[in-house]
Amino acid sequence: MGIVLSTVLGASTPNILAAFTVLAALHLYSNYRSLLYVGLPTLNHQRAELVVMDYFHKVQDTISDPFAPAASAEPVHLLRPNDLTRVEVFVRPYVSPFCSSSAFRIGSKLPELAQNVGELRTLLSIFKHEQYLLQVRPGQFNKPHISLVFQREAQTKDLIAGYLHAARLRFEIGRGTSAGAMRWDAQTLHVELLRTLEWTRSHTAPFIASLSASGWNTENVFLEATKRRFHVNENCAP
Repeated sequence: MGIVLSTVLGASTPNILAAFTVLAALHLYSNYRSLLYVGLPTLNHQRAELVVMDYFHKVQDTISDPFAPAASAEPVHLLRPNDLTRVEVFVRPYVSPFCSSSAFRIGSKLPELAQNVGELRTLLSIFKHEQYLLQVRPGQFNKPHISLVFQREAQTKDLIAGYLHAARLRFEIGRGTSAGAMRWDAQTLHVELLRTLEWTRSHTAPFIASLSASGWNTENVFLEATKRRFHVNENCAP
């Protein structure tokens, strides 16, 4: 095909440029169409949000108290990779289901999580059994800011746990905001942070099992746009 095109186009720069533009557009369009039919089993930010939201709704359908411990180790049937090909966005900007009620950032700097040493001590104490730190602060227009950062030694299961915790916190903030009566001050947000931490501790293992049973890759995930992590030096820990 290249030989035929070179014969037709000759050495004309405008013709070559026009042909390159058309062929590049066709190539991109073909890739886009192929993504609509090929399920990608690796979790990125968009797929993780959609699957986590599906998990929240299905777990709530089976328990009366949304903060009750996981009642069963039986995996929940979640959206599969092929299911998301119909709803995943590749070209248009992705709009998070949580974005209207809270702002979220992974890979935050420590000053964004703790404004002083005392606050950092408190966070390290709260998350002493986790490989991540999560903080939530009041924001303008009743829209809290949530910051998540992982320890340097965090493994894939820790990434999923931290992401699940942040998503659950955002989900509860969204429910409270939509109810219209909740004002998210610092004390209320701190209570919500602790409540969702307890929920996450009991639901992380069942959620990972549900991911595996639904065909998702739980060995490698791509959730960190900025891989900024922290390390606690035991000899100098506050």
